[in-house]
Amino acid sequence: MLLVDDDPLVLYAVKGMLAHLSCTVTTATSGSQALELVKCANRPGSTDFVELAIIDANMPMMNGYETAAALTKSVKTLEIMPLHIVCLSAQDSVTHRELCRQAGMELVSNSTIVITHMYSGETMLSRDSS
Repeated sequence: MLLVDDDPLVLYAVKGMLAHLSCTVTTATSGSQALELVKCANRPGSTDFVELAIIDANMPMMNGYETAAALTKSVKTLEIMPLHIVCLSAQDSVTHRELCRQAGMELVSNSTIVITHMYSGETMLSRDSS
């Protein structure tokens, strides 16, 4: 699992919550760092890949929408293996949700509870290979 946020306090808090699920969490502090990590881990044939990226929408330089769009494009061009992309954000507007959907994010949540419940396997998203 990859957690992406430019705020070190958010990374610390959310990583701590996810640790209760015995998840292996890698962190990135920028969209460009996340993109490089996923491109390395999810190259075709890799056995240790990122299945889920939890991304903050509002980051400087390369924001969460741009990061998700770049990851989605890399999946579509078969540069990397598919992964689930989720937005973790305090924003909850229709516009924000639409921007996330257009960027390729599968879920928009302002709560880590929803994400951790999803990742626990009870409601895990199915991998779409199309």
